Amino acid sequence: MLTLRFLNVADGDAALVEFDTGQRLFRLLVDAGRAEPEPFPGSSRASAAEHLRRLGIRRLDAVVITHLHQDHFGGLEALARKIPIGDLYAGFFPPALSPAARLPEGSPKTVRGLWECLADWNRILELLRRKGTRLQYICHDQMLPCPPGLSARVIVPDAGLARRRNRIWDELLTGKEPDMDQLVWSSKQRNPGSLRLELTFASRRVILAGDCYGSCWQNPPPASCDLLKVPHHGDAKALTQPLVDALRPRYAVISCEAAYNPRKDRPSPEVVRMLLETGCRVYFTDCYPPPGGSENRLPSVDFLIGDDGVIHPPAPWNPT
Repeated sequence: MLTLRFLNVADGDAALVEFDTGQRLFRLLVDAGRAEPEPFPGSSRASAAEHLRRLGIRRLDAVVITHLHQDHFGGLEALARKIPIGDLYAGFFPPALSPAARLPEGSPKTVRGLWECLADWNRILELLRRKGTRLQYICHDQMLPCPPGLSARVIVPDAGLARRRNRIWDELLTGKEPDMDQLVWSSKQRNPGSLRLELTFASRRVILAGDCYGSCWQNPPPASCDLLKVPHHGDAKALTQPLVDALRPRYAVISCEAAYNPRKDRPSPEVVRMLLETGCRVYFTDCYPPPGGSENRLPSVDFLIGDDGVIHPPAPWNPT
C-alpha cells in the first residue's frame, strides 16, 4: 500500500510518501515547508517537523528538496534536529563557504533573497553532514532507490541550465563576484529549474511537480497521471491548458494558504477551473474554501493507493 500525505504547511510544500512493503515502511519526504508557518484561526497548519512528530515518525529514508526557496527547504533544519535522515537529494550542494563570499553591493531584492537562501542552505547542510545524512546530487534525470513495487523518478527540467545556474552560485560562494545580470537570472531560475518527481505504484502514476511552471514542461506533452501535486501553489503560472489536457489527472492537490492571495493570484481560479473542467477533483492543504467543496481542517490531505491500484481519496468532496 502507498500512502501520500500532503502536509498542511501553509504557504509551502511538504509531501510525505509512505510505502508499506509488508515488512517495513519506506518513507520519503518531498520538500519540508517553511521553518515555522504563521498560525491561522481554524487551520491545522504546522511545520513539517511537527507533523512528523504527531505521526510518530522517527526516521526518514530519504528527502528530496525540489529547489532553494524557503517555503520548500526552510523546515528541513528543525526536521534534521529531531529525526535521522538517510539520504538528501537536491540539485545544488555548495562548495565550502569562503570567508571572502559576500553579497554584492546594490543587489536587487531577488539577489538578496537568493543570498539568504544559499546561506541558510549551507548551514542546514553542515548540520545534516554532522548527523550522517548522505548528500546525493541530482544533475540529470534519475531513479531513486526504492523498495520493489515502487518507482520514483526525479526529473531535471533542463540539465544544461542547471549546470550554468550552479556555476554562478559556486562563484558567489567561493568569493568571486559573478555578473549581476547572471545572478538575477540564476535567482529567477529556481522555480523553472525545480525538480519534479514521478511515482509509479500498482500501475498508478503520481506527479509531484515542485514549483516548476507549467510552461516549462508542457512540451513535449507528458503522459497522463492519476494524481498531481500542482506546482507553484496553484498560481497563474502553475499550469497551462495544453499541460492540463495532457495530464488529465483524476485528483489534484494544491498546497496553499487559507486565503486567496490576489497579488500572486494564488491559488488561481483559472487554474482550478481548468482542472475541474477535465473532471478532476481538486483538494487544498489548508482551509481554503474550494468551489462547491468542503474546507479542509485536517493536518494533511491523504491518499491511499492499494496494491490493486484502487485510489482512496480524502472524503468528503463535493464537486461543483
